[in-house]
Amino acid sequence: QAADGSVVLIVESKQIRNGTVQLNPNGAGGYTQMSEDWIKQVANSLPDGSPAKAAVFKAEREGKLKTAIAGVDRQTGKAVILSVKVPSKTNIRR
Repeated sequence: QAADGSVVLIVESKQIRNGTVQLNPNGAGGYTQMSEDWIKQVANSLPDGSPAKAAVFKAEREGKLKTAIAGVDRQTGKAVILSVKVPSKTNIRR
């Protein structure tokens, strides 16, 4: 969370191979990692009274929740942080 509460950032660390990352389509609660449903499932599993839990739900309500993937690109050796918006399974067009 930013010191001023302006944004809450959830970051997933992944291997980056050939410019791509792989998210688990069957993560917590059966939801795709980093999707809104997955974030809610993981946050709900935190203890009541947890500052992290409160920050995630408050940021989600206020539209201040951001998601990103961080990793090292194996080809270039560079650290990468990518802003992502992962759709919930029901919102994926096939």
